[in-house]
Amino acid sequence: MLGINALGLGGTWWALFTTYSCIANFYLSTWEEYYTGVLYLSEFSGPVEGVLVMCTLFFVVSVHGKWFYIDYYPVCSCPSICWTPIGEVLPSKIASLITIMDILEFPINKAFVLFGLSVVVPNVIGSFINVRAAIASNPESAAKAKKFSPLISLLPFPILITATLVFPFLAPEAIVSSRAVVPFILGITFTLGHQVGNIIVAHISKRVFPFTEMIVPGLVVVGGSLTGAAGIAVVQAAFSRTVVFKDVFVLDENTMWAFAVTAAIVYFVWFVRIVADLCDIFDIYCLTIKHKKAAGSNSSEAHADDTKQSSPSKKKIKKKSMSRN
Repeated sequence: MLGINALGLGGTWWALFTTYSCIANFYLSTWEEYYTGVLYLSEFSGPVEGVLVMCTLFFVVSVHGKWFYIDYYPVCSCPSICWTPIGEVLPSKIASLITIMDILEFPINKAFVLFGLSVVVPNVIGSFINVRAAIASNPESAAKAKKFSPLISLLPFPILITATLVFPFLAPEAIVSSRAVVPFILGITFTLGHQVGNIIVAHISKRVFPFTEMIVPGLVVVGGSLTGAAGIAVVQAAFSRTVVFKDVFVLDENTMWAFAVTAAIVYFVWFVRIVADLCDIFDIYCLTIKHKKAAGSNSSEAHADDTKQSSPSKKKIKKKSMSRN
């Protein structure tokens, strides 16, 4: 969200497009690791070059301000935000070499997003190639693909994207063009992050691809938020003779915060359960070290156990000696 705000893309569909593209790259990288067993970093990867690009973006904003990417003109009627074209940013000598005016007039912040997309697409193609090669050469990868098809395992992501896009499509002005976009992006981050987390857990625990676990919680969160908003509208319409359901059915900032909070609760409950199960399996603590018992205490306990076990035999010896007498 910081990058979106720095580029001046807030309040536009470009903000959602950028968010979904970043999460898609993360999903496919994890999907690739599940089937290949290797974490590939491409020539232009998010954790390395992507971070450097974002640092450069923030550095430019810190020096020139957000006005490097957008210009506010109070005279403009609609929209009130006029994006800075590439031609005003490039040096005059370089700009003179570009003969296509559409390129010079293209907004620089949108060009930045398209540049990121030009990097994401080759990474996606590379992920498919790596998975296909691993299935053909690695027996473990082939066994995973036989248990669950790699193509079908891609479906949870577009399914939840479609489900979450219901909100902005039903109320574009109330969500995309307002502050409600902030909780909305937080909600989809927790929802789709839950999917990626399930793939990681399935990979390290060598489980079958968790298809159902990746879809059902997200659909429940989205459906619950829509049902809650519809329920409020039904109650208002039921107790009023003049109010109609479609007039009071509103997807506003409060609905988006309910969506974000519910998605966060579902994510953290899942997270705590996973951590608790791993601590129980490996007999460890979370965030602290579980120290083993000292050698002296172990030896004393062992000596106490030996004395307890030997005491009945002594009683038996005494009974035998008394019977002989």
